[in-house]
Parts: sequence; structure tokens; C-alpha cells
Amino acid sequence: MSSSGPAPPRRGKAIASDKVSPPLTNTRLSRLIYLLVLLSGALLAFYGYRLAQYKRDVGGWWNVALRKSPPSHKSPVVGDGDVQRKIEELAEVLGIQSSDLASAIAGAVHQYVPPASLSSIQASQTGKVIEALVSGVSQQSSATPTNTESGGTTGVAGIVAESVENFVGMDEP
Repeated sequence: MSSSGPAPPRRGKAIASDKVSPPLTNTRLSRLIYLLVLLSGALLAFYGYRLAQYKRDVGGWWNVALRKSPPSHKSPVVGDGDVQRKIEELAEVLGIQSSDLASAIAGAVHQYVPPASLSSIQASQTGKVIEALVSGVSQQSSATPTNTESGGTTGVAGIVAESVENFVGMDEP
């Protein structure tokens, strides 16, 4: 090919630029608006869900507004590891039986102490106080009423009401 001459003649039919339409010219405006509303609704639902999760993790709208971090859930450190002795000392100070005290605090122990820590305490220590503590946890968890027994609503309406309560919540101080 030499650079001295003009370009060679065209062999085929030329593509007319007026036959190629710009993007979205055949799309109706109402369809485009509905698509944008749908996508923005999906994005709003996603971020609303994430905000509700964050509110639950932080501990309420007040902590979200003040940008406070959630309180850390640390497992309690037992000084010398003798839980039974400490419960017996506390029961002696209060003037009650140590097994009664252990049964009374079993719910709080079950709620705040991880199950692995509780099982390791049970494995490392024996005694009537530890047995009452562990058996009190199992008795309390089996005696918890269900939603229908406590008069709560069931079905779709109950699920929607519970979801709204979880999102709005009255958990602020």
C-alpha cells in the first residue's frame, strides 16, 4: 500500500449513521421512571435494613445519634476460679442457703455467661452450688412461655408488628 494515492474505493454499502439510534430512544419515559423508582426503593430498603441492624447492635437510636459504640460483652473474670466459694460467701452474707442463691441467679448466669464458660466451670468444679446453678439454668430455659401462651399475636400480623417494634423500638434510655 502506497501513501501517495487516495484511499481505495469502497466495495460495500456504507452504513448510514442515521439508522443507528442513540441508547434509550426506544424506551418510554414512564418505564424508565418506574425502573429508577424500583431501583431506588430496593436501595432504600437495603440501607433501612442495615440501619435497623446497626441500631440493634449499638443499643438504640440514642447511641446511633451520638455515635456511641456498643458495650462490649466480656466474660466475667473469676479471680481465683472458685465460683462455689464466692457464692457460698455471698449466701452467708445475705443469710440464705447457697443452693437457693445459685438457683436464683441461674437465669442471669445463663443470659450473660457464654455456654462454653459455664460448661468449663462445671467441668472444673463440682459441688451442690455448681449443680444448682447449672440445673437452675436448664429448669428456667424449659419453663419459658411461648408467644401464644403469653397472649402474643401469631401469623403474618404478629410478624409485621414485631418487625415494626424491632425497628422503631422503645429501647432508648
